[in-house]
Amino acid sequence: MCIVEEICVLIVTAREIAQIAARSGGADVDDSVHAVDSGAAVHLAEWNAGEALQAAGLLHGFVQRGQLEPHFVAAHCGARVADLCVRYQKLRSDPVASGWSGNPLILQRIRSYIAAYEDPELAFLCIADLLHRVRTGLEGDARHRRTAIDEGRLVLAPLLEMLGMFALRVELEEQLMVAEGRAPQIDEAARQAS
Repeated sequence: MCIVEEICVLIVTAREIAQIAARSGGADVDDSVHAVDSGAAVHLAEWNAGEALQAAGLLHGFVQRGQLEPHFVAAHCGARVADLCVRYQKLRSDPVASGWSGNPLILQRIRSYIAAYEDPELAFLCIADLLHRVRTGLEGDARHRRTAIDEGRLVLAPLLEMLGMFALRVELEEQLMVAEGRAPQIDEAARQAS
């Protein structure tokens, strides 16, 4: 089997597992898989991420919610996919349970920075998921918009900056300003740097 067929098989397998997990969770497959859990996978595919990373983009939410066990993911999609899902679950774990008493978004930013240094693929999974969550939140009601704006400013924007993803950071800043009802005023130097 050639490498392209192997990639396709892994991603198809991940999609099938995601659909089964969505059905077992009682959710409408189209809404659950395509709208929620595939959001990160769509970004990863657009960025030409590797097959394991795209598969993790499809499955991490199901692992995080306990709908899929990591050993099941490893058996069907490989140890790397399961590892990315588990590590991302830990990255997103409850800050209060860890003893953190500060702003939980700051802890999420710190964890994301560490993840970026340890494993670039984990950082890209984090960015893809955050980007999807922020963009989805900006389309919601006032409470969801406020949460998305805070997460975008305090976690995603600094992570994009750290990784040199300036074009995406500028685009995010413009989206956050519009969500706040302000006219985007990104200076021309920042736009050209991206």
